[in-house]
Amino acid sequence: MKKSYLKGLVFITLAAGFVSGLMAQGYTGPGGGGASDQPIAIKQAKTLRDHAFVVVEGKIERAVGKKLYILNDGADTVYVEIDKRHWYNLTVGPDDVVIIYGEVDREWNRIEIETRRIVKK
Repeated sequence: MKKSYLKGLVFITLAAGFVSGLMAQGYTGPGGGGASDQPIAIKQAKTLRDHAFVVVEGKIERAVGKKLYILNDGADTVYVEIDKRHWYNLTVGPDDVVIIYGEVDREWNRIEIETRRIVKK
């Protein structure tokens, strides 16, 4: 009984270490798109080239389509496209501040951000 308990405890410890190791992989320095990137103003994000990685912060004002929303940082607004798979069961209201990791998508008549990750602040 004690052996199986000990084996289970060792397995759980190793599994937890493995999973945390997977989550910590990758470059997180400046320009790497990692967690160390600081949000920039929406006005500045709108000047970036197409497909540029961007991190913006603000409040989602409202939905304007099935997966299209308006994000406001207090000074400017931008359309953000958030696919269902990127919500990760997150519930966000109009008063919640979110950080959006994504890329600039320059359409013919507008600029939007294609969300890759959304985090409630």
